[in-house]
Amino acid sequence: MIEIRNRKGVVLLTVRDADLYGVNLRGANLRGADLYGADLYGANLRGADLRDADLRDADLRGANVYGANLYGVKITASNALDLIAAIGVKVQNEPMPANVADAAEAAREREG
Repeated sequence: MIEIRNRKGVVLLTVRDADLYGVNLRGANLRGADLYGADLYGANLRGADLRDADLRDADLRGANVYGANLYGVKITASNALDLIAAIGVKVQNEPMPANVADAAEAAREREG
């Protein structure tokens, strides 16, 4: 479900499990939006306000989140690496510590 609101907080659009592949939401106010399970592959979220948004199970591969406000976003272990890569962090191809790998695997099992 996606909730897009106007400046007064009135919901303008609600969509569940949206296919937003490559969509341009540059600078959009998505504060508190429920983007659970949304396909945001390659989306332009540059400068978007995503504070407190629910990005659990969202496909963030290749998304541009440069300058986006990500304070308080909700993510799952299974999409955390996509978001980390989207903000420009270079993830080394090294094995994760056992406790991190176990937590990520447990999260995938609960979600799937």
